[in-house]
Amino acid sequence: MKNKSDDESAIHGSCKTNYDKWSEGLSFGDNGDGYSVIGIGVCEDADIFIPAEYNGRSVTSIDDFAFYSCPALISVSIPGSVKSIEEYAFSGCERLSSLTISDGVVSIGFNAFSDCRRITSIVIPSSVEFIDEEAFYGCGRLVEIRNLSSLRINAGDEDNGCVAEYAKNVYMDEGGRGEFFTADGGFDFYRFGGKNYLIGYSGSETDLVLPGNVNGEEYEIIDYVFAGFTSLKTMVIPDLVTSISDFMFSFCTSLTDVSIPSSVTMIGNNAFQSCFSLESISIPSSVTSIGEFAFVDCMSLKSIVIPDSVTSIGPAAFYRCGSLGSAAVPASITSINEGMFFGCTSLTSITILGSMISIGERAFFACKALKHVHYSGRQSDWGRISIKEGNDELLLAIKNHTPRL
Repeated sequence: MKNKSDDESAIHGSCKTNYDKWSEGLSFGDNGDGYSVIGIGVCEDADIFIPAEYNGRSVTSIDDFAFYSCPALISVSIPGSVKSIEEYAFSGCERLSSLTISDGVVSIGFNAFSDCRRITSIVIPSSVEFIDEEAFYGCGRLVEIRNLSSLRINAGDEDNGCVAEYAKNVYMDEGGRGEFFTADGGFDFYRFGGKNYLIGYSGSETDLVLPGNVNGEEYEIIDYVFAGFTSLKTMVIPDLVTSISDFMFSFCTSLTDVSIPSSVTMIGNNAFQSCFSLESISIPSSVTSIGEFAFVDCMSLKSIVIPDSVTSIGPAAFYRCGSLGSAAVPASITSINEGMFFGCTSLTSITILGSMISIGERAFFACKALKHVHYSGRQSDWGRISIKEGNDELLLAIKNHTPRL
């Protein structure tokens, strides 16, 4: 290719590197010390190899938002010439599953790899000195980390950019790694410390039945396990499962039906976030808690029955469920958390049972269609409920008092 002058602020091209292959068509910018990768440019590769040099000078950084939300990116290899990976550089690359960071990289910026939900393992090289806040936020399938740096990285910690927040194994020596394998049916597992973890699905089916066991053994389901699986339509969950994990079905935009067994006691935070096609769901009477934002942006959800067994519902659990026409809060719930029905624009009636104590801020904000409140207590009881600001629609609705005998 023809070299272009070093004084150009943005250049598309490629260069000689120590890789057997490097990606052509990336965009570069002069940063004073060398070059920065500033964007994907005209490169069409799904597997990106960042060059170590461009126009005879080192490639020393990957710029802010350089590969932000690149939908086709599957793998990336970063050479040791790169000293810094800047903020949001690869954030939202939902298909990115393989990440190689070479020795030489010193810092990883804020949200650099956030929401790269298919990465399952990485090596932090010895050169890394700093990982900024939320650099790996939302990487829920990142279960194994080899840490060669001097940073203290512990499984389950949110420090060091949340890199190990969801990790099951952080190790230094080669012999410390676990086992990744795919079982019958295309379900992906990780085994470490005598435990099996379901970490994803690599098959092609859209109607799934989770296995009752793996190789005759029980398994746990990690957070984010099916997050972003946009072609998933239905799911049957076996009796061994006791919880719907955080973000388990988030952004499963084609999901229409989930069969939840009576063994489940908890629905986690954001478990069904942005399941746009989900119209109804049956919650078994074994469930005792529903997490915050559990059904946020389930725009097609028309009805939901909350059983009396539920004693806790997190803030904004049904936030912006725009098709929800009616709902009933069981007697077991004494407080409606903030934002619980925020933006439920089709909600025409709400049934509140039991001894309600408080209704949080904006619990019914923007519920413009709300006309009727069916309350199982006396009018005087209603007057004692602490109703926080942002609930004008609830206050203006007609109250139907039907005290229980």
